[in-house]
Amino acid sequence: MNNVVGAVKDMLLQLSWSRQNYVADYYVVKNNNDSVQLWSLLLCAMIVVTSTLQIAFVRRLFHCPSHVTKERA
Repeated sequence: MNNVVGAVKDMLLQLSWSRQNYVADYYVVKNNNDSVQLWSLLLCAMIVVTSTLQIAFVRRLFHCPSHVTKERA
């Protein structure tokens, strides 16, 4: 009878240990997911800002001043 009780205690101990590892792994995965989402949003914002700046610089590069008047002969 002691052998069965010991086996049940070992099984419950292993089950408790397994649940604790599962919960710890869940929090690690959740933290990693939050971190990946944050970096993804930051990189998307950076892409939008750099694209806007690039468009502004290219427009300024090809900008022809229209306020110069040409005199006719």
